Amino acid sequence: MPDVTLGRVERMVTMRGFPGWSDASAGDLAILASATRVRAFARGEILQPADDPAARLWMIVSGEVRVVADGVETGRFGEQSAVGGLAAFSGREQGYEISALEDTVALEITSADMEEVFEERFGLLLRVLRAMAGMCVDLRLQLPRAGFDHEAEVGPVCPARPLDLVERILTLGDNLAMGGQVDSLAVIARYAHELRYDPGHVIWEAGEPASHFVTLVCGRVRCTTPAGAEWIMGANDMIGGLGSLAQRPRWFRAEVLDGVVGLSLRRDVTIDIWEDHPDIAMRVLRTFAGSALDLQRRVGAHTSP
Repeated sequence: MPDVTLGRVERMVTMRGFPGWSDASAGDLAILASATRVRAFARGEILQPADDPAARLWMIVSGEVRVVADGVETGRFGEQSAVGGLAAFSGREQGYEISALEDTVALEITSADMEEVFEERFGLLLRVLRAMAGMCVDLRLQLPRAGFDHEAEVGPVCPARPLDLVERILTLGDNLAMGGQVDSLAVIARYAHELRYDPGHVIWEAGEPASHFVTLVCGRVRCTTPAGAEWIMGANDMIGGLGSLAQRPRWFRAEVLDGVVGLSLRRDVTIDIWEDHPDIAMRVLRTFAGSALDLQRRVGAHTSP
């Protein structure tokens, strides 16, 4: 297929059509466009061999591609789709095969260049995080029990007294991908609102606005989608995080089974912390990418004949 030329302005206009980029500033798009390379592939050509390191993101301008991971087709993606980023950002050493199902034009950017852009432009990183959170919701809705196969634990006896700062930090640390950022965790922990609910209490209904998430300290919560999928979440689990970050309505009903103590954190507070600590936001990106990649594989295996 002959080479295709797209100037920086043309690339900016093209990228504005991608989900998540529509409201990006011209400055953000200009920086992103400058880091891309235009590639053209004939039908049947391989964009990315399965044995290549996962280090590139492809934004499909025209045409359609097929993605195969570990021998399982995980999807077909057409115009205004982005592929390859999940493997690249998750830290997966081996990527997956991406092949052109028809003549295809794509914008290529390395994950290293993309991360440099994210360091300069947090708004772009936030858009990617929101898109990945929404992708995870969509994938979970295709799996039995929304893909939550673990056995929920009631955890310790819920304390009668309010949680102290150390308990809050320990509860939030793992769920927020904060690692050893104790000082930052302490700030977040002070913003977190302690919740206490009796059995039978409905924390939220499906379809309600989602502006916060809850990390469970003790007790269990029954989650039910409008389609009838049901699963149980327990101590140390987080509920509501994906929908809240994706800025979508609640996608499941949450009802308390046992007495619950939890820590609620607003989306806007979490985003402010990420903006102040970009390294934390990048760890969250890698966590989301790994989760989405695994969910894609599971959905592919679940829906294959």
